[in-house]
Amino acid sequence: MAIIGFIRKRCVEGGLPVNAQVQGKPAAKRNSGIDFLRIIAMLMIVVHHLLTHGGLAFAFPQFLPSYEAALLLNAAVSCAVNCYALITGFVMSRTAFKLSRLFMLWFEALFWSVGLSAAMMAAFPGQVSWLDVALGLFPVIQKRYWYFTAYFGLYFFIPALNCLLKRMHTRTLLLTVLAAVGLFSLLPVANPMDLFGLQRGYHILWLAVLYLLGGCLREYSMALKPRPVKWALVYALCALAAWAGRLGVEKLNARGLARNLSPEFLYYYTSPAMLLAAVALVLLFARLKPQGRAARCIAAVSPLTFGVYLIHDHPQVRELLIHNRLLAYSGLPPLGLALAVAGSVAAVFGLCLAMEALRQRLFGALKLERLCVRLDGKARAWIAKWPLPAQRE
Repeated sequence: MAIIGFIRKRCVEGGLPVNAQVQGKPAAKRNSGIDFLRIIAMLMIVVHHLLTHGGLAFAFPQFLPSYEAALLLNAAVSCAVNCYALITGFVMSRTAFKLSRLFMLWFEALFWSVGLSAAMMAAFPGQVSWLDVALGLFPVIQKRYWYFTAYFGLYFFIPALNCLLKRMHTRTLLLTVLAAVGLFSLLPVANPMDLFGLQRGYHILWLAVLYLLGGCLREYSMALKPRPVKWALVYALCALAAWAGRLGVEKLNARGLARNLSPEFLYYYTSPAMLLAAVALVLLFARLKPQGRAARCIAAVSPLTFGVYLIHDHPQVRELLIHNRLLAYSGLPPLGLALAVAGSVAAVFGLCLAMEALRQRLFGALKLERLCVRLDGKARAWIAKWPLPAQRE
């Protein structure tokens, strides 16, 4: 109840996330539509993880309606990580670079990495060791969360990426981004091998491409005239194309054809369908303008979403609490199956939001943001002493 009251208070008062503004300066105006997409994207990530890690996506005999329905739902949510990375570029391309943001994210990842390992050790003695807890002290180098590790590395290049977005000639910038999309998304369609070592999109380089693309969408999206409903249609067509393509490849494989072609390649983050679906959602939600209490609730919940990822995709949580837990749903009738999946998603998402809200309260009481701001200032003062060449004209 305390957590519900906390979120409700933020909805009414329009509270902002702990790292939404520079100390002593007014916060930049937020795009409520993009914040709403951040929430929807994390909800989609939870659906994807419950389908795959939970085992339901692989629980049905191939080509039965239930199997095809699970694949369709997975196709609809597989663009969520791309959405999250595009949002980063969309938002941060016009935001001042602050190391304090990265420090806060690192403390958040550290808190959940160590805290959840310790909780799992207490709940499952013998399956989680003190070594697992100790390794949680190094969430980046242990790659406990692939997205956080990639984002941590990307963060140090954000000033350079923003410089490209602000200073590069518009035509050159757009051609560069289109070249990157062509090389890393379109070209692999002709040969769905990992041509450039992007590991299906689980890579810092892919996040950098999406960051630049997200920045371009913010700068030039108003030149794109279609109304939101048309972007929704583009998203739906992309999801349907990926689903139909995967089923087609699986049927070819079943007949002994195209055995070297993985049916999953259309679901990769780097696939054209998943990329275009994510772009369509960003352009759709960027045009939405929630007002009043809806906007305040979005502003309150949106900063909690990254914690949802850190909690439910923690390695021990995933292995001990989620792995194959949804297999029991496979015998349910269609309506019961849909309700069970929806209930599980809502429970995981809601519980993680409540836990993250508690974590934010704790960090607020500890005044950790103030510490991060001080560390930022000390880092800048130290870097200012480096004997670097003067800025070029």
